[in-house]
Amino acid sequence: MSPSVQAVTVGVDVGTTSVKALAVDEAGTVVARSRVAHSVVAPEPDILRHDAK
Repeated sequence: MSPSVQAVTVGVDVGTTSVKALAVDEAGTVVARSRVAHSVVAPEPDILRHDAK
């Protein structure tokens, strides 16, 4: 018995405070979603870095 193959579309949003991903099948049903937060580092005044490890 072989596993079934399902076509999905994946959307990724890389934002200021998190990265979000969503996978939907051909019918528009959400099959997976995830969110990972990341921090903003301010090593000096007026300098910001995103720490998206």
